[in-house]
Amino acid sequence: MRAIDCECGHHLEATDLEALVEETRRHVAEQHPQLQAGEDDIRALLEDRSYEPAPVR
Repeated sequence: MRAIDCECGHHLEATDLEALVEETRRHVAEQHPQLQAGEDDIRALLEDRSYEPAPVR
């Protein structure tokens, strides 16, 4: 699992990095279209700020 917390407060989570890239791309397009972030921008953001969430018990 990989996750990232958007500055808008939205939590994104996916099974792996590739799925998180897609989730983040979709979130940015729908919620932050003014950013016009490309895939390279999203990958750089995820490399810097994504994390492995703690398991739910």
